Amino acid sequence: MHNYVIMKRIVLILFVLAVGISAAFGQKTKGKGAAPITTEQRMISSTFADGLKAFYTGDYTGAERHFRSVIERDSKHGAAYYLLGNLKSEQGDKAAAEEYLRRACACDKQNVWYFYALAQQLDEMERYKESVKVWDQVCRMQSANEEFLLSYASAMFMTGNFKKTIQILDRVEDLIGINEQLTQMKVDVLLQGNDIKGAVGVYDKLIAQNPNEVEYYTAAAGLYFSNNMASNALPYLEKAAALAPNDGAVQLALAQYQATQGHKEEADKAFLQAMRSPDLDVEKKLDILRLYLASLPKESVTPQEIKMQMDLSEALTEVNPEVAEGWAAMASIYMRQREYVKATPYFDRALEIDPSQYYLWQDYLICLAKSNNYQRIIELEDTIIELFPTNSMVNFTLGSAYLNSGKPATAIKYFEKALKYTYDKTEMLHIYNALAEAYEVVGDTAKAAEYRKKANKK
Repeated sequence: MHNYVIMKRIVLILFVLAVGISAAFGQKTKGKGAAPITTEQRMISSTFADGLKAFYTGDYTGAERHFRSVIERDSKHGAAYYLLGNLKSEQGDKAAAEEYLRRACACDKQNVWYFYALAQQLDEMERYKESVKVWDQVCRMQSANEEFLLSYASAMFMTGNFKKTIQILDRVEDLIGINEQLTQMKVDVLLQGNDIKGAVGVYDKLIAQNPNEVEYYTAAAGLYFSNNMASNALPYLEKAAALAPNDGAVQLALAQYQATQGHKEEADKAFLQAMRSPDLDVEKKLDILRLYLASLPKESVTPQEIKMQMDLSEALTEVNPEVAEGWAAMASIYMRQREYVKATPYFDRALEIDPSQYYLWQDYLICLAKSNNYQRIIELEDTIIELFPTNSMVNFTLGSAYLNSGKPATAIKYFEKALKYTYDKTEMLHIYNALAEAYEVVGDTAKAAEYRKKANKK
């Protein structure tokens, strides 16, 4: 729930620097009336400073030797225990780390960083029932530290005490104010405890404080919706729609609700409104479009369904003209209705945006051929041959365009290429017939007869 590894290292570095300065200069500064520094104290200070130097440079063996020497002379030297605890933690000796940190805490019950390190160590050992007690003490010592409270909440969450976890997160919210990440944490905790009502209650509280904030209504509705409680979501969605009728996310959520309830007409209206919204994510719009286009290849599509498909596609082209799918959808709808001339400009625009889609080229060439637009096919010759040099259908279409444009010799070249790249018997039959016709036109009756004979065998 909360990663405090970086903070742990920062705290340790600051502690090392602070103690290092104290060790280096402590023996030079004497307060008024202070007892004189003894030779033993000077030796301890010097040894501790050597330990700090070794620790800071990564010489853990030397650091441990020096810190142990300090403890042998002063069994209540909390800083030495603390650094030995951190050293052992770095080495992976968790039990020793815990023991040293507990001794550090015993030496100085007011040093929050000793208890902080112990709490972290217990968390790393996954002994959360013990660590929450230490975190509670840490947070009592520094009640306004959000990092400590978040760590406390994380440990409490791991004990399964979700109610207490929420109470701690509420304390964080009191410190830093409403925060999206913190709100999500609270919701996740309550959902983990299967408290749907409580999770929605997080948003109810925010709604009470911010009654015009649409996202809180949709978030609450989303929780009910995703937990099979759709009827509970409707009041939130209606309120959100009243506040922001043109909000795409709101309309999408309302559409999804209406669809689950079987209210097709209301769902259609909301989906179309969502599609017309400039702020709704394009991928979500494409999901809507694909949902409605799923019936496109079927012969039983009703006029109402076709109109909805066209309305959605047209809305996408108007609001998001840079998206090829909207133009492609319009083209495909017209093509399925055999309105090939109307489909053509939509294919043009879609392929201008994304020329790599083979299925679009295939349908586009069919439309051009069906509408006898042979000149346009010939204009596209270089482009389509570069994209699909070994595609039999593309070569056959080019051949047909040249044949119908009075250029049978060029047509033969493409028909023969088409024959070379196909293994489909039906395609071969069409190509043989086309070659027979082309050779007939150029006056090569022998070749025409040859290919007509091959066609008859098929």
